Amino acid sequence: DSNFPLPTPIPHIYTKLAGTGFNLQLAALKTDGTRLTSYSKTVVVELLDSSVSNVFDPATNCDSGWVSLTPPVSFSADFAPSNPNQGVITVMFPAVLNAYGNVRVRVKEGTTKTGCSTDYFAIRPSARPPPGDRFRIAGP
Repeated sequence: DSNFPLPTPIPHIYTKLAGTGFNLQLAALKTDGTRLTSYSKTVVVELLDSSVSNVFDPATNCDSGWVSLTPPVSFSADFAPSNPNQGVITVMFPAVLNAYGNVRVRVKEGTTKTGCSTDYFAIRPSARPPPGDRFRIAGP
């Protein structure tokens, strides 16, 4: 295994648009934070609504209060040994229909390894209300 550094600064996840799919890169990491270039497993990738906290686990960066989006966004992704990016893959998320203010990515390898994104991001509505509509009061 070579020690491939991650880009500096590490890219953040920014706001996404409801109704539109998006890509994110996933990296397999060693405990020291360098890329695990020999990683070749299938993982399950999920989007979670992280707006409610319960019990946070610093070992996984996940919280037991975080729940799947409605409808759930979950799929399998392969870190193939023939991948030229060695330990980094790009995954395409399908369109999320609803808006969420606080979303995290969870990655699971089987039932024993789980990790959640450090970044949280919003999925905003695809259309903004016309100017003035936000505070319009309907009369009798």
